[in-house]
Amino acid sequence: MSIDPLSAVGPVVSAAKHAWTVWKSCKAAPGSFNNISAEVLSLHALLKEVEETLENQKLSISTQARLEIITGGCQSLLEDLQALVKKYESLGSQSKRTWDRLNWDAGEISELRARLTSNTVLLTAFMSTCQIVVEQKLNLLVQEFRDGKHEGSVLTVATIESLTHEEQDRWRSIRKELEDIGISVAAFEANKDFIIDWFQQAIQTGAFEEQSMFREHEDGISDVDSTISSHTIQQLPTTENGSNGATMIGQASTGPSLISPESEVHSDLQASPDPTPRAESSKYGNQQELQTVKISPAQRQSRLSALFIRLRGYNNAFIGALVRNDLEKAKELVTKGANINGAYTGKHDSRQDFPAICVAVRESTASTVSWLLDQGVDIRTTNHDHDTLLHIAARRFQMEPYMYDILDLLIRRGANLDAKGCKGLTPLCIAGALNHQGAVLRLLQYGADLRIGHQDPPLVHAVWCGHVDMVSLLIEKGADVNTMNSMSKPVLSTAIIKGMPRDIIPYLLTHVVNPNARTNTHEPLIYLALDRGKDIVALLIRAGADVNARSTIHHLGSSLLQLAILKQNQPGMQDIVELIIEHGADIKYRNSERRTALYYAVQSGNVHIAAYLLDHGANPNDKAPAPVFADRGENWDICALQVALHKKDNKMVRSLVERGADVKFQPLAGRPLLRHAQYDSDMVDLMLEHGADIEARSTDDMFTVLDEAVQSRNMHMACHLVRLGAKINYDFFKSGRWSQLMFQTPGHEMHFINEVRRDILNGYRMLQIHLDNRNLQSARNTLEPNASVR
Repeated sequence: MSIDPLSAVGPVVSAAKHAWTVWKSCKAAPGSFNNISAEVLSLHALLKEVEETLENQKLSISTQARLEIITGGCQSLLEDLQALVKKYESLGSQSKRTWDRLNWDAGEISELRARLTSNTVLLTAFMSTCQIVVEQKLNLLVQEFRDGKHEGSVLTVATIESLTHEEQDRWRSIRKELEDIGISVAAFEANKDFIIDWFQQAIQTGAFEEQSMFREHEDGISDVDSTISSHTIQQLPTTENGSNGATMIGQASTGPSLISPESEVHSDLQASPDPTPRAESSKYGNQQELQTVKISPAQRQSRLSALFIRLRGYNNAFIGALVRNDLEKAKELVTKGANINGAYTGKHDSRQDFPAICVAVRESTASTVSWLLDQGVDIRTTNHDHDTLLHIAARRFQMEPYMYDILDLLIRRGANLDAKGCKGLTPLCIAGALNHQGAVLRLLQYGADLRIGHQDPPLVHAVWCGHVDMVSLLIEKGADVNTMNSMSKPVLSTAIIKGMPRDIIPYLLTHVVNPNARTNTHEPLIYLALDRGKDIVALLIRAGADVNARSTIHHLGSSLLQLAILKQNQPGMQDIVELIIEHGADIKYRNSERRTALYYAVQSGNVHIAAYLLDHGANPNDKAPAPVFADRGENWDICALQVALHKKDNKMVRSLVERGADVKFQPLAGRPLLRHAQYDSDMVDLMLEHGADIEARSTDDMFTVLDEAVQSRNMHMACHLVRLGAKINYDFFKSGRWSQLMFQTPGHEMHFINEVRRDILNGYRMLQIHLDNRNLQSARNTLEPNASVR
């Protein structure tokens, strides 16, 4: 994304105008203001240079942001200086003389001068590293070469030899050459990628070819022919301002963009004469001091272009020859300067940063790899993932016949069979994971260790990837079927975790794998199978896994059956529960909190599992420690029916009651079960039908279910209970709490009075009168016809 040219230079134009105004004000003021005016004028000149350079150029957002920060600093400085000048000009003549004599402005002027210097330095640094300025200098360099005005046709032998040295030496040479054309080290570092792309395209398009035809005189001086070449640059790299490298050279024609190193564009590099003829080079090769070689003007080319050709062109072309398995072309490019130990530098390519021999192992044949090793390439070379040559060979997805030859070659040349590469994997681990049986056999033939991996041996990787043929091969060759993986779990646990019941698990179980093996945390393997479906659980059970094995790391020491019930929301878990029960799971087992499987089934609300447990021998009246209920804080033993009532699970309540749950159960210090059922009249009816006592009282507050309904203002339930025969608690009624509670909720009392038999209420009133008058006989007579009143 770029910024409009007009808006890009707007802040610069404004700052330049402001600097000119301030300079005129300082120049007119005497004393110290006049001294600083020269520096303000320098800032104005620098701002105008920036304005002219960036005019009609599109800047990137980041560059525009840098420029705005710098110009903002300049504006702030100029405003402060202008304010100080105006303050001085506003004084009278006598005050100005006193100002000058006492030098009142010395501190402020010094501070402003320091800021002025700082902003000038920042603006200068911006200009020196700006990509637009760098491009203009490179374009000027090309123009001078094309016009034959730039010397640089002399290459030293040392320069040519340095092309095969380390990258650092080549960069040093490039920076030195660029400094000669005004591109500083800082500018080079800031624009390195752009400069490399620019030179590569310029060389490929022939930008450094001279326009004039030269004739060579006997004295070595060249005359310029009147015939001018019509060659123009096709296309140079686009800069951040949207222009291309041809803007200062001539009109650019439509041409190809950058071409990949494997393409035929390298044929131009390969077909063009070497900038340093081999005959001339060898002629001076035996001299100790640095010698120079004359190159005919027809072959004139800059040292920069030679460096960049080799920096990217020859090395990438060499990699391309290896990919095509063109050994002759690869040898030719090495003689021209390609680095045999170099790495491919192309972008967005799977070979990026791959050393040449790694590419050869992956793409070429054994003869090419052998030639590279004969040239001194280290057999221990690794790629950026730390994979050795054997790792790369083992990663080949299609093991062509010649890949076996490469494996043989690498091993005979001393490659480490058990070297650890990416993620600590050995070549045997990789080949096993990719199911390359031929490679595994070859590696084992040469002595690869079946026990070595980063953390997991090869068998674990083969099991994890689900290759039953590879698992069979490794076991046949001696892999330990009871080996542990990186988490200290048996290899069978890897197959269970991956969920591979059809081939791998049966194969392992038939090779004396212990189905009751435990992990490092003493967890039975069958516990791992719960999350992998009924088929795997069934395989382990048929192989002899103990369904009553206990785990010490799971929820409160729960059994396999209890854990399966807790996971009952997972698909197929109900089938697993039934399978476990059918194979002898202990339904009555209690965990560390003395809770059974039935308790967890009721708590989880799975009516089907609860019914299945009850039908297979679970006791519906087993007691368990009660959880702390939010409403009562109960912490005594409870039964399954009480849990279901507390959860208001009507289906579960009905299932338990119909299968023999004791509806009369009452905790030692709690409420009768009927009181827990008052939320639903159907549940009250169900429990009364199965023998619940409607007059049962709580052990703490002595309330009946009717009292509870009235106290909770559940008038509908109170009426329902009265119709079912519940007796009004005389002591409770006499205290007046009924009336008080009823009349606190207007509207309910009339409903209750209309529903309850009026004779009961009338009898209560008469009884109250007789008792107040101590007329006991009349009180007895009142109670006899009103049996509902206690």
